Amino acid sequence: MADLGTILIELFQPLGVGGMLLALFVVLYVNALGVPTLPEVFLVIAYTTGYGIDPVTLAVLMLTVATISEAAGLLTLYLLVKRVRVPRVIERAFDKYHNFLLLRDERMILLGRIAPLLFFIGAFVALAKWDLKRSLIYQAVGGLAKYGLILALGELFLQYTEQGTATTVTLAIVVVVLAVSFLASVLRRRNMEEHEEGRPA
Repeated sequence: MADLGTILIELFQPLGVGGMLLALFVVLYVNALGVPTLPEVFLVIAYTTGYGIDPVTLAVLMLTVATISEAAGLLTLYLLVKRVRVPRVIERAFDKYHNFLLLRDERMILLGRIAPLLFFIGAFVALAKWDLKRSLIYQAVGGLAKYGLILALGELFLQYTEQGTATTVTLAIVVVVLAVSFLASVLRRRNMEEHEEGRPA
């Protein structure tokens, strides 16, 4: 939900860059738990604000926090599922979904950065019995690539336009990419459902 980022930015703005990084951690951690917070939007707004520090330093700080918070979210769900007995009905639904994924191993985490087909990734890692270390690595690599590109776009537009324009243009690109990614995931899930319906009983 887009408003969470705006609320957190306003809430932590008096704390400067430290408050922004804390808010970024919360947004990405909650998103990693499976609650959509549109962290891409928060990232653009926070980065183009600048906070009066070197852009490279700001980008490094934001990417570091993003990597840590997403890892924390994955581990939280992973450990929760490992310690709680999952109802059989959920396991069956998971098995059905898992069987129709384009990739059935940890590489799916990378693909999920393009088309969001995985939700509650930490729980998915536990139920699929994927390698935890490899999953964390793929999540970090995918996050650094995705968020790094977003920050690079923000910096590119800041070099040639005013702050407000740069924020607007970068946000517009992010929204388009998110919409295309969502459409791709919907089409993929629809194909999975049609394939399932076409199978003999």
